[in-house]
Amino acid sequence: MKNKYKRLEVRSLVKILNMKNNKLNKFSFQVFIILIVIAIATVTYSVYYFNGYSKNYKSEINKQLTAISELKINNITQWRNERLNDAEIFHNNKQIQSIVQSILTDTNNAEAKNLLKNMFNYIMSDDEYRNIMLIDTSGKVLYSYVYNKTHLATNYRNDITKLKYSNDIHFNDFEKEMLSDSICITLLVPVLNNNEQLIAEIKLCINPNHYLFPIVKFFPYKSKTAETLIVRSDGNYVTYLNNLRFIKNSAFNLHIPIKNKTIPSVMTVLGKEGIVEGTDYFNNKVVAYVNSIKGTPWYLVSKINIDEAYAPINNRLWEIIVVITIIIFCFCLLSFYLWKRQQYQFYKINHQSVMALLDSEKRYKAIFEGAGEGIVYHLLNGKIIECNKNFAKIHGYTIKEIVDINIHDLNSPESEKLVKQRIENILKNKTFVFESEHKHKNGRIIPLEVVSATINLNGEKIIVSFQHDITERKIAENNIKKLNRIYAFISNINKTIVRVKNKNELYSNICKVAVDVGKFKMAWIGEINKNKVEVISYAGDTGNYLERINIDLNDKTLSKGPTARAIKTGFYAFSNNIQNDNAMLPWVEEAVKLGFNSSIALPIIVFEKTIGTLNLYSSEINFFVQEEINLLIEVSNDISFAVEYIENEKLYKNTELNLIKSEKKYRLLAENSTDIIWSIDLQSLKFIYISPSVTRILGYTTEEAINMTIEQYLTPESFQFIMKELKEAIKLDSLKKLPPDEIRTYEVKEFCKNGSIIDVEIKVKFVRGTNGNPYAIQGTTSDITERKKFEAEIEKLNQTLELKVIERTKQLQAANKELDAFSYSVSHNLHTPLRLIKGFSGILNQKYDKIIDDDGKHILDTISNNAQNMEKLIDSLLNLSKTTRSDLRKIEVDMNKIMNIVINETLLPGQQNGYKITICNLPVITADAELIKQVWINLVSNAIKYTRPKKERIIEIGAYEKINENVYYVKDNGVGFNPEYSDKLFGVFQRLHKSEDFEGIGVGLAIVQRIINKHGGKVWAEGKLNEGAAFWFSLPK
Repeated sequence: MKNKYKRLEVRSLVKILNMKNNKLNKFSFQVFIILIVIAIATVTYSVYYFNGYSKNYKSEINKQLTAISELKINNITQWRNERLNDAEIFHNNKQIQSIVQSILTDTNNAEAKNLLKNMFNYIMSDDEYRNIMLIDTSGKVLYSYVYNKTHLATNYRNDITKLKYSNDIHFNDFEKEMLSDSICITLLVPVLNNNEQLIAEIKLCINPNHYLFPIVKFFPYKSKTAETLIVRSDGNYVTYLNNLRFIKNSAFNLHIPIKNKTIPSVMTVLGKEGIVEGTDYFNNKVVAYVNSIKGTPWYLVSKINIDEAYAPINNRLWEIIVVITIIIFCFCLLSFYLWKRQQYQFYKINHQSVMALLDSEKRYKAIFEGAGEGIVYHLLNGKIIECNKNFAKIHGYTIKEIVDINIHDLNSPESEKLVKQRIENILKNKTFVFESEHKHKNGRIIPLEVVSATINLNGEKIIVSFQHDITERKIAENNIKKLNRIYAFISNINKTIVRVKNKNELYSNICKVAVDVGKFKMAWIGEINKNKVEVISYAGDTGNYLERINIDLNDKTLSKGPTARAIKTGFYAFSNNIQNDNAMLPWVEEAVKLGFNSSIALPIIVFEKTIGTLNLYSSEINFFVQEEINLLIEVSNDISFAVEYIENEKLYKNTELNLIKSEKKYRLLAENSTDIIWSIDLQSLKFIYISPSVTRILGYTTEEAINMTIEQYLTPESFQFIMKELKEAIKLDSLKKLPPDEIRTYEVKEFCKNGSIIDVEIKVKFVRGTNGNPYAIQGTTSDITERKKFEAEIEKLNQTLELKVIERTKQLQAANKELDAFSYSVSHNLHTPLRLIKGFSGILNQKYDKIIDDDGKHILDTISNNAQNMEKLIDSLLNLSKTTRSDLRKIEVDMNKIMNIVINETLLPGQQNGYKITICNLPVITADAELIKQVWINLVSNAIKYTRPKKERIIEIGAYEKINENVYYVKDNGVGFNPEYSDKLFGVFQRLHKSEDFEGIGVGLAIVQRIINKHGGKVWAEGKLNEGAAFWFSLPK
């Protein structure tokens, strides 16, 4: 076929050359005119094509910048609102007011500062804050969560000035800390007294490097010049608030004069919004999206250099210019050739004709093979006449292979449907630009941009096509579409969550939104039911997939898929290639039928327990990349929150019904009680019920009483006390430290209807729902006025008795001192004769060894051993007496450090391997360091001694903190003791084991008890025979 068309070209050329000169001249003129027309048409079309391409490409760049910037503005606005919500925790907080007033009264009040620290812990657990400080009205720092000498020495009087004229939270702009270069944002929270007067401020120092700056800096795709920055107006300058990508330490150091109106950051400060073009701080031309951040003085600018953003446009322009130049140059050469031929009289016409054809073919080949795009000539029926190397390379074939293929067979199934229509457009318009999809040799689909035109060759129409591979552009477009789809999915899910309050309806709507808006092939939600996953709602192409899914959490094969993994771990699980994933084998056959290639399971977690999953399926392989997964995790979190809210509402309604039933059941009892029985809703603190006894005790009718508030019943002091206790109880309950059925008793004063005040005793407890959370308070009120009178009389008697006790105590203390002194003196004086006995017995044993027989030696050994035991006994008595007589030298004691010393003293390095000793963190305490060390030595030595017979010797040393004291313990798995005799453990010379089995004289625990008692603490023991023992002691904080 190719040779056929070449022969036709030669014949045509010879025929033309044999024409007369006048006809040849006319032909040359016509060729010249055609050349001009073709050049104009080519340039016109190229300009039209280039303008369209440029406009579309710029539009896509603008859409990307707009989407990225608006998402960041929304994130920054949400972040700012979260910070204000944090500040609201301290604003108008009565507990904070009380703590601050205590600190203002006594700046060394450790208890108040500890309470304040505990409240700050909630905020500082997140890295969003660098520090939280309490500052008085003079600007002095009273308390700093993070100890910093710079902060403590700094005066913050300016902050106080900002709050004097407003009782609201003040959100400060970016600023540099006074004595460092750190950038921070501060929240000023006023603390008011009961008269609404400013008494102090709480300053929250926000760390913008944790979230704000990273979200500003983040860009969703790789770029050499793209960056996002935030600025603000500072008089005649625009100040850059974050560090720029290409300028180090630019935050607060880079200022642009506002007269530079070509810079996008200046444009946005002057009121412009949206897409703008200008120059950046390096005078580079940029395209940017600019807008203000609502609620702040900040402006956001997302920019990218025009050279980078519009680089594909410039490349395309050069491609068009090269093609146009080549085409025009070819036609010019042809016209020049024909004009030259007029000067010859067809000299050696055959030879010249052949040479002209060869030259023409070489030029054609140079253009044809050198083109950067794929070029192909084919007939209307799709038969390929000729193509260049790039065309074959795009499709993965060699030229020899591809010329034997019909071009229509290269079309994808979708493009094949449009072949007929496209040929009609090409024939109608001569030139037609369109996008198509072809099949690569390896089976993958190649997106192409095609420019096709028709040419006539010897009366036969031939199509020439220029094909450009646009795979990368399509990938970028698909990623943007996919992200937009996911964002729309999230938005609609949140709207559904707000609107729907029924769980099954919510599930159904979520599945529909996933398919209709998220464009997933299928979506279903399942919940756990007896270790199996039950399908609750679904949408999309399900086929028989859900009927055969049968996910059993106890089955090894059926629990390997994403759904089971997400339920077991509480984290998302996915498969990005279902057909090649062994975990999906039980379901792969049905998945292939339905076109599922990727799936993800997202856990639905309610009350910290995974109850089910949201499952999404896509037709694309590798659909779920990390960026989409992060957004879908937000969806699952929102769904979990919504379901938890629905369940809470349901529980609340059920609880309310149960309360009504209970109220009817016990109303008869309550109405005949002598005490006032009542119940209060925990949320509103309004009375739900009050018994008729209120009339007898307080004088109010039940109708009057039930409509009164707690504050109207109680005196101001009693009301403040009760509210403080209630808050503390709620806090303890939230921390699971309050027993569920604990009844608390309080004595308060209440107003009667006639204005008098009586003493009452109230007993209260929480009423809990089926989920264990309290929803009401139930209590009784008893009139204790008479009892208070008796107590006053008893108090008087007690005062008299107390004076007698004090006098008697002084006498006992004097007697104890005399007894201790006597004990010390006796023990000390016994040492001298005891040493003489030991010395003389030793001399006899050594000097007269040959004279004294075996019985005599045995008697001397007995004397020496008993003298040695007597010496130990006397030393123990001296230590015991010393413990009682010495004064305490209290310092801050590092218990962990002391414990390391005790272990090394009681066990040699070689012996420590025989014991498994566990030491937990031991809190610091204020005590006498030497005496506390002696306590640890005695307790640890006992544990080592009594675990010695065991094969596995385990000793545990630890502690825990209470409100007013620390409790420390030593536990072992040794021989233990009979708990019936635990009261004898701490007596002097009291032993529960034989001295032949375990050495010792029975004074060690007595010393422990005296040291602990002297510190104001307690010591006790627990144990069982052959099961080990535990010794505990407490020390006040």
